[in-house]
Amino acid sequence: MLKKYHFTYSDIVKALKKGGLQKGDNVWIFSSLGFLGRPEGAKTIEDVCKIFHSAIREVIGEEGTIFVPTYSYTIGRNLASEPVNFDPKEEPAQIGPFPEYFRKLPSVIRSLDPMMPIAGEGPLAKEVLKDVPPNSYGHDSVYERLLEYPIKILTLGLGTNWIPFIHYLDWLHKVPFRFDKLFTGGVKKGEKVEYLNWVYPVRTLIEESYPWAYRAGEVAKEKGICKFTPLGKSGFYLCDYRRYLLEVYRLMEKDKWFLAKGPKVDVFQKELERLKEKPQKLKLPEFEPKQWIKILGNQRRDWVSLSTDAVLEAIREHFREFEIKEVPTGEYCLSWLVPERWSLYDAKLINTETGEVIADTSRNSASVYSYSKPFEGEVDKERLLKHIATNSLLPDARPVINVALDRDWGFSLTKEEIIRLTAKRYYVKIDTDYSYAKLKWLETVVEGKSEKEIIIISFVDGPFKVNEHLTGVIALLKLLKMAKETKPNYTLRFLITVSGIGLPCWVEKNKEILQKVETILVLTSLGRENLFTLQVSNLQNRIVEMFLENLRGLEKPYQLLTEGFYKVLTYGGNPFVYYPHKEELQKRIEHLESEFGIKGRRDFLHTAEEMFELELPQKVIVFGRSLPGNALFFPFNGRRTDMDTFEGMDWEVFGETLEILKSFLLPK
Repeated sequence: MLKKYHFTYSDIVKALKKGGLQKGDNVWIFSSLGFLGRPEGAKTIEDVCKIFHSAIREVIGEEGTIFVPTYSYTIGRNLASEPVNFDPKEEPAQIGPFPEYFRKLPSVIRSLDPMMPIAGEGPLAKEVLKDVPPNSYGHDSVYERLLEYPIKILTLGLGTNWIPFIHYLDWLHKVPFRFDKLFTGGVKKGEKVEYLNWVYPVRTLIEESYPWAYRAGEVAKEKGICKFTPLGKSGFYLCDYRRYLLEVYRLMEKDKWFLAKGPKVDVFQKELERLKEKPQKLKLPEFEPKQWIKILGNQRRDWVSLSTDAVLEAIREHFREFEIKEVPTGEYCLSWLVPERWSLYDAKLINTETGEVIADTSRNSASVYSYSKPFEGEVDKERLLKHIATNSLLPDARPVINVALDRDWGFSLTKEEIIRLTAKRYYVKIDTDYSYAKLKWLETVVEGKSEKEIIIISFVDGPFKVNEHLTGVIALLKLLKMAKETKPNYTLRFLITVSGIGLPCWVEKNKEILQKVETILVLTSLGRENLFTLQVSNLQNRIVEMFLENLRGLEKPYQLLTEGFYKVLTYGGNPFVYYPHKEELQKRIEHLESEFGIKGRRDFLHTAEEMFELELPQKVIVFGRSLPGNALFFPFNGRRTDMDTFEGMDWEVFGETLEILKSFLLPK
């Protein structure tokens, strides 16, 4: 007669001791208990979990600590309009029954990591799991803290490829197939919910980047780092955490693809091939402002996109003096993280009762949020309205919304389109994609009589934003053509980039140049008949006074607003990831090098304060034409809506504005 069980509680205890687990040990547990079979006396999966937990605790005693991954991926599900807060006491573990059983034990505490929370029970638990930094796999993460203690990895029913630190080592080596990505969401701390920014290193979606730790497992077995012990239908491995990590770390110094499926490929090219969207080729006629603005205004031009790349390359075809500079997704630029490329294939909102198409991006590209997450399915009206944006002051306009920083999906509708939402249910299809890419910009320099520089910068991104952005681009190109024909007083550096993150990216890569920069002059909103406006953060900037003298001499009405820096760089709130113990992290990195021979990373230690240390606020001047600063529609009617089009341009005003800039930057 066959036994109804494969092993007993006593068998577990004996096997654990035989495998090398001892009293006082600290153990990290990965488990797939079903592969081991059924223990005697277990009727439910909870019984199985309880038996194994009790057996492990018996072997290591109360002096030992148990760590179990209880990954929830909560912050990855968060949407700006449908927030999902991480509650460490209630959020289920998503990686199997034993982690879920373990995290509910009253003796267990859990890290406040809203993506990859870890639970612990025992003397070391609080010390290792408290106050984790806002980066699941970065410096001072749990995986790094465990280096400081004698830890054993126990893989119940699993192989040696199940190792906790795989993505910590990927992060340390800055592997080419993974990148840091910003997430936002809430974490419940006691009775309060704290909203935070969180960094998680995600993988590119190409097949070659798939995690593949089997090679590491084979090395660990060959080196005697891991030992197999049979139990039931399978068995378990017991591995020394520190030895295993350091061995793989050294192997990755020679091969950054060691923990990926591979083979080694050009990740950027592979990501491009993965997309349904293909690179675009935009041809522009000979430079003529009206024609160019009309053509460029019809391109989507999202932050990092094939459309924006095509626009920059088309401009460079006619202005060969420009260099195309770039910075990859996941790079830290001051306190920003470079986002992924965003691709829009199709987006529709359909009344399921009548079949009426309410919104369709083939008719109006502003109908969907820029950087909208993909979504397909039926939703009721109550839920849909959470994902709808409109402009209450301009009923015929669709707002241009960017959700790159606050992940969401949604549509921008006019008031009339919202009135047509009469059904109870709607079909939503938003077909979009994200991919690893490079943020690009154009840059060139015209030498002046002085080495001191004025940076002239304009933004190319959209969609729409003809007056807000494209007038600045065209004015910059006109000034560049004129500057090449003369010798300006200052050296002029011309930049065409994207708003928000573009300037921080340039500064990050050119901090030494910034020292000789007198002013960063941002050109925006130049084609409406409003006041000349200078937005500044520092009235002591001598270029500001020169500008004002120029306007007074020409008897032009102007306004001076002391908020320019924030308007240019914050984009609704600077999305920095703040490390409150920066100095302690610096010391930790030095300790890693001296104690374990691990080279740390410092590129992530940016905070908003660095922009002030670089005196960036004092240097920025935003120049344009706007309504009075306290006006309802400041800086102009229709800004950041689909009303900011070619048809709204006043070319006489634009010409006058250009002459003002010429008289200031290129005096005779």
